[in-house]
Amino acid sequence: MMWEQEESQESWEQAVRELRDKIPEIYPAWTDYNLHDPGITMLELFAWMQQAAQYRMGQIGEEHRKKYVKLLGMKGILRKPGKTMVTVADRQGRYIEAGTRFFAENICFETRIAQNVTEGIFRTFISKNGGQETVLQGEWLAEGKGISLFPFGKYPAAGDSLEIQLEKELAPEGMHRLTMECMHAYGKGKNPVIESAFDGHGFYPLAEIELQYMSSSGWRKVEKVQDGTYGMIQDGSWCFELPSPMKKEDYRLRMELKRCDYILPPCITRISFAMVEVWQQETVEELPCFWGNGFPDQEFFLEDGEIELEGWKQVEDFDNSGPEDFHYTLERGILRFGDGFRGVMPEGKLQVTRMVRTLGDQGNIKAGVIRQMESDKSLSVINEYDVMGGTREETTEEIFKRFLKEREIQKRAVTWEDYETLVMEIPGLLIEKCKVFAGAAGSRTIRIAVKPYALDSCGVPNEAYKKNLYRYLEEKRMIGTRIEIAAPEYYGLGITCVISAKVQYRQAGELVEEAIRGWIQKKSFGDGVSYSQLMGLIEAQPCVQRIISLGLDTDRKGKRDPMGNLVLPPQGLIRLKQVSCQVMEAGEE
Repeated sequence: MMWEQEESQESWEQAVRELRDKIPEIYPAWTDYNLHDPGITMLELFAWMQQAAQYRMGQIGEEHRKKYVKLLGMKGILRKPGKTMVTVADRQGRYIEAGTRFFAENICFETRIAQNVTEGIFRTFISKNGGQETVLQGEWLAEGKGISLFPFGKYPAAGDSLEIQLEKELAPEGMHRLTMECMHAYGKGKNPVIESAFDGHGFYPLAEIELQYMSSSGWRKVEKVQDGTYGMIQDGSWCFELPSPMKKEDYRLRMELKRCDYILPPCITRISFAMVEVWQQETVEELPCFWGNGFPDQEFFLEDGEIELEGWKQVEDFDNSGPEDFHYTLERGILRFGDGFRGVMPEGKLQVTRMVRTLGDQGNIKAGVIRQMESDKSLSVINEYDVMGGTREETTEEIFKRFLKEREIQKRAVTWEDYETLVMEIPGLLIEKCKVFAGAAGSRTIRIAVKPYALDSCGVPNEAYKKNLYRYLEEKRMIGTRIEIAAPEYYGLGITCVISAKVQYRQAGELVEEAIRGWIQKKSFGDGVSYSQLMGLIEAQPCVQRIISLGLDTDRKGKRDPMGNLVLPPQGLIRLKQVSCQVMEAGEE
């Protein structure tokens, strides 16, 4: 192609230039570099031969590239549908079957599993925490919108519970989906769990929550529950089936906290029984069939989509196929069969038993555009979230580029900085600070001090945090080393100062206090307080005329050197108790 020829020409010119630039160093007597010189002609010839050889070496086929991808341990990303949640506005309740279609204009979405939906079903939320109750009730919360509910209080503990009173009974037949939007307290954000990031060890939930319902014989546990919120630390759904009917005229659910390892309490901001999960796909009703001719390497062309072929199995390639294996491959709409040595050569009718089409990444549409259900077009439906996760089929060249990109990202911990980077990005946990330092001499132990976010700013990793840290780092540590998670050692510090302020500043004291707090907040593990640096910080404030006095009040365990500096051990952190700045008026000194 044209751009490839231009790139090759540039490379040839660059090669000639590089060879010509080396002449003075190798043979200074050669001074004529013009085109008529025979030596320059020879250099151009050798540069052309180099380019021709490189071009021939680069001519590998697509099959070779696929083998190289396989040797690298990479797999191409296939075309797959995106998904989202659709709210069905039906206060009477209905059963949504698997395969129900929803539409955004002419783009089709389908459900994959059957479930019940009911809108506007909530009557009262009762949070029980340490013997105290917090009650939310009223018509405004019937649809579960606009709430900010701490399900187990701001300081949850085992035994606390959330009781949900409903307007009507949940059907004993079929699955129910209780969808939640969850976040940590005080807007600390969300850090979704990624199971694959734990190298097969799995994420250890921060809480164990038992779902119960009021039956005719009292509270009964729901045995089979799928919790996509991982203990209410992220958005997701609780999927469950009731083993028996609810008690008549007493329709209640209860979530009881059996184990609590929260550091920040969860907060529910949205809850609904009216959402269904839909995928951007369309199941083909008129299934195609093909006719094999018994020859090797047969190919059939069909529209992009996933298929199932009666009596045959789809494989990635025919490398591990034998002459009696009924295997086929499907790539970019091309259905391929074997050559008789690797894979059976089909003869006769080939019946497709299932075919599903998807737009891939083109189906990742915005929120608010899915507005119609095929089986009931009068019913109001809407997707409150964007469609996400749809991908197109990756080319071999894109796989190579992804490999190079992923290779640049550090997946293993070699240096201390690598460990710190990995800890700060661990999915499912909210880590504020961490510091890596060596353990005892000769022990090959790597100690990692970790400070999680906490309400009192003095977070300490509990057992659940430690388990997840160990699971996440286990396969990433260097062989022969051992990891030890350490808790921070907090050192209380109070700072008092007296300043003379410039007359134009009316709030000089508040400005100095804010600057000191910001300076202390940036300090990490092992960072002490330099008396001279603190003096310089205060003097540098535009509002300060001069410093009259400055004092540091430390806990008894805080160590001070002869210069008055606060010195901390490697896992020590400053806990700022108070900051006080007094402003002296002229004549008061």
